[in-house]
Amino acid sequence: MNKIIKLSPWISLAIIAFAVLYACSYYTHADYRVLAYDQDIFYVIGRNWSEGKLPYITAWDSKGPFIFFFNMLGYLITKSDFGVFLLEVLNFTLVLWCSYFFLCKYCSKKLSFTYILLFIASYTIINSGGNQVGDCTLLLSVISMFLAYNWSRKYQEGMIEHSCKYAFIYGLFFASCLFSRLTNAIATCASIIAISSILIFHGKWKNLMKNGIAFIIGCFTFSLPFIIYFSIHNAFSDMWYATFLYNIEYAMHSHPDGVIDTHFPLIYFTLYNISIISVLFFSIIAIICNVRKKIAYIWGFIAIFTIGWIIKSYANANYTISFLPILFVALIELSALYNKKKTYLLCIYTIGAIIAIGVANYIRITRSYKPVAKEMKNDAQYQIDMLKYIPQKDSYIFYNGLPYIYATQNICPYYPYWICQDWAIENGISLRKKVRECYAKGDVKWIIIFDYEHSNIKDILLKRYLIFREDKKNKLTLFRLK
Repeated sequence: MNKIIKLSPWISLAIIAFAVLYACSYYTHADYRVLAYDQDIFYVIGRNWSEGKLPYITAWDSKGPFIFFFNMLGYLITKSDFGVFLLEVLNFTLVLWCSYFFLCKYCSKKLSFTYILLFIASYTIINSGGNQVGDCTLLLSVISMFLAYNWSRKYQEGMIEHSCKYAFIYGLFFASCLFSRLTNAIATCASIIAISSILIFHGKWKNLMKNGIAFIIGCFTFSLPFIIYFSIHNAFSDMWYATFLYNIEYAMHSHPDGVIDTHFPLIYFTLYNISIISVLFFSIIAIICNVRKKIAYIWGFIAIFTIGWIIKSYANANYTISFLPILFVALIELSALYNKKKTYLLCIYTIGAIIAIGVANYIRITRSYKPVAKEMKNDAQYQIDMLKYIPQKDSYIFYNGLPYIYATQNICPYYPYWICQDWAIENGISLRKKVRECYAKGDVKWIIIFDYEHSNIKDILLKRYLIFREDKKNKLTLFRLK
């Protein structure tokens, strides 16, 4: 390892970033390409945006515009989904470089590189094919977590006041989550609560106010370009509804599937959330061993706060990508136990073992995806086969179809409500009226629908369209406008 570090840790980390993402990305593996469900939604909307077609107006999804912007930039690189992959590699490389830079301030180069490897292994456990919302906000998350940790170190040494520059970065990160998926900011919100509480406890009102202003400035710095852009294009209300209002409804329908719907919930919960559990672990150890107690209390609170949200919410593995930098806090703080070498090694080996089990589990699960991917690809082909019955110049749209079709066949959505329509309606009832009005008043000539018998637009279809062809085996029906 010393030779690798001396050669160039920066080059090594860039190579590792490429290798890891190449192994994990759905875009780089033909056998698993069809599994890129969310990824293809982001990609299609980003591709459309690069061609001048406004998100939410021409193609709707319940995410903020940042992930679509990220995909638009990626598409512009190569005019394909491979460009998105390359942008992911660049982003992840910067994540690793920043992490290594900050770690070297507290640990040796060798130890910092080792911790980076543990971080990467943890990343593979919760990675869901790349190009997820958590991936594009991870860089700002790393910077925010390290800055919050740096302040906690100063607080341990007796310095109370918090830097406004740090608060500005928190604001940037919070806004990046606000315009992608707000729940990515849970850990940072917890750290802000902890910092604010300490400043209030010590009566640092002036410093608290300055930090609040800096935080707001950071938020506006990131947000204003999107606000101005969509306002100019008369689409601000559409963006606001999809990004915020719909997701409030969605959150109300969420339930902790990831935690309870498994035979070994505790095991899986530990594997997928090793970052925050490690922080809680080190906090307990630090309190018992009487080392840096103030830091332990602060980050213990952050860990408990974040764990509480995960349990209460869906707890999908990829939702916790933005929390991964917390692992560095645990690893750095455990280094304080180095004088008690047996305790330190026990902690590190425990974390390493859990991560190793998680990686092995990831490989096992990934292998099991192959038959699932094959079945989904067949389903996609059945839907594509329906296109041969449609005249080339006629308009058409898929209802409850696969985004893979739009992504790989270079199809532009005819209606804004173009994908997983019924699923979106079930998770946000306010959307039902919008979807039904769109299909009741629209002029698309052909609709290819999956399972129309249970669809939210069944009555509209039977009133306005004729059944042209049916594939009962695959629950596909081709409707033609009357």
